[in-house]
Amino acid sequence: MNGTAKLDRLAARGRPILACYFVLGDAQFDDALRDLYVEEGVDIFELGIPSADPYLDGADISGAMARVIADGGDGFGRMAELAEWLAARPSAPAGVCMAYADLDLRQLANIPLDGALVIGGEGPAIDVPGAPRCGLLPLDRTLWDIDDARSWDGYVMVQSADGKTGPREALDPRLAETIAAAREAGIVRPILAGFGIGTPAQARQAIDAGADGVVIGSMCVRSVRQGSAAIRQFLRSVRSALDA
Repeated sequence: MNGTAKLDRLAARGRPILACYFVLGDAQFDDALRDLYVEEGVDIFELGIPSADPYLDGADISGAMARVIADGGDGFGRMAELAEWLAARPSAPAGVCMAYADLDLRQLANIPLDGALVIGGEGPAIDVPGAPRCGLLPLDRTLWDIDDARSWDGYVMVQSADGKTGPREALDPRLAETIAAAREAGIVRPILAGFGIGTPAQARQAIDAGADGVVIGSMCVRSVRQGSAAIRQFLRSVRSALDA
């Protein structure tokens, strides 16, 4: 499977989509964790390449990136390994690149990705050759470029909280109207809620607000650092809440 095939399959299935962050180059995000993600029902691996300036990420993800950079971890090499492993297995989760525009994205050429979401840069959105383009819609609709958003052929992430990534006590009450506005504006690709989702109840709340799925980053990183039992229990409880 290539292109949008895996994302289309996930959308057509009718089951809420669970996308989870996977820090590339971090020794804790090894093949055992890869297998654990699959076992616990993760649908999309958010393959995060460390950046020296992750300005949209809170302490959990930015801290993980800083550790990889300090240790000399190879984010791009790990991206190739994981993307190729996922692509070779049609029933495996999708692999979506998460990156900042300051990185040399030419290194992603010929890596089989199911999508890419690139943050930052000036002018038109930056594409990763061969990868469907995913995008981010903020809660503030005055910041939308809806013509550009309609062209995205991966998925659309709608922010469920303003500011940087990281768990919140509550999701923004505007989430449901923001998702509805995106649909009314002609967005037809899967809409996933991200930023701030830290509990199974919040994941379910996002689905009830109209999202097709959720993206969870910071709590995955935090749980991984607590050990395999912690991340397994977290993913299992989120998957159960989504499917309720």
